[in-house]
Amino acid sequence: MPMHEAMIDGDSDPGVRMHGLTQAYRAAAYVLRSDSGEPIVMRIGRRCPEIADLLTVSGVATAAFLTAWNPGSRRDLDDTAQQARQQRLCDDLVRMGIGWLPGEGRDDSGDWREPSVLALGLDRVSAARLAERYGQFGFVQVGLDGVAELVLVSGREGQSASDIDHKRPDRISP
Repeated sequence: MPMHEAMIDGDSDPGVRMHGLTQAYRAAAYVLRSDSGEPIVMRIGRRCPEIADLLTVSGVATAAFLTAWNPGSRRDLDDTAQQARQQRLCDDLVRMGIGWLPGEGRDDSGDWREPSVLALGLDRVSAARLAERYGQFGFVQVGLDGVAELVLVSGREGQSASDIDHKRPDRISP
């Protein structure tokens, strides 16, 4: 299910809606721009060597791709409110001493785009707290191996999407 359909046409059954959203999150592209302007694209479960290199060069072991846009995966807010939320997220990261790079989450159709940030050095628990604070169901975590992992947080404090079936929040899986 494309992200724009999961967000707008979400089923009233929360389990069905969350399943559709999880599928859309897994299919999305998480994009940064390189110094040369070329896109660096992360996809869930896949290795992105450019991100691995970026973390190494930055001297951090982990990063989180986060947004404050569309809380609850709903488009209820106008762009001005969305931009203000995103600025507060960036301000929170600065107060925490976390460097960040601008990015964008998007689907392959181009119908859904969401300003985001790659927070360099942000640990999983802190990322989960920020995602929850900004009403997000999840975020993308990446480590030195460069493999992007979907982490769901709404009611599942920082639990890997791949671990939900196993009920093992302490186990980190790609």
